[in-house]
Amino acid sequence: NGGVIDKYLGDGIMATFGASKANDTQCADALRCIDAVLEDFEDWPAPQSELEINLAVAAGPVIFGAVGDADRLELTVIGPSVNLSAKMEKHIIDLGTRSLCSRNFYETALAQGYQPKREPAFIMSRIDERTAEMEMVVLA
Repeated sequence: NGGVIDKYLGDGIMATFGASKANDTQCADALRCIDAVLEDFEDWPAPQSELEINLAVAAGPVIFGAVGDADRLELTVIGPSVNLSAKMEKHIIDLGTRSLCSRNFYETALAQGYQPKREPAFIMSRIDERTAEMEMVVLA
């Protein structure tokens, strides 16, 4: 779906859409990726009761580039949308769901041609005690 794996984070993966190469459909591509992962999850060989999968996406300005020094250098993205996505992924556990994005992200993806595979649920929720309540979309 046009994503680029940025890094492996222990039991997680961070992927970017449109960071390394400008793209007019990055939000739609990210939600298509979520749909594909959720569809494939149904066929994973391990009992699903033993596995958890949480998928969250956010959009916004990021800094993309090489971070580090001569001994350890990596390409990555940093910025508020990266932090928001990570917080949303953790918030999924509190909500008892599998995937989440902001209402604005979802609306942008629809405008970019995304066609949902399942009916979303629209909720108001606070990610943590320091953030304001925001409108989110539970994708699955």
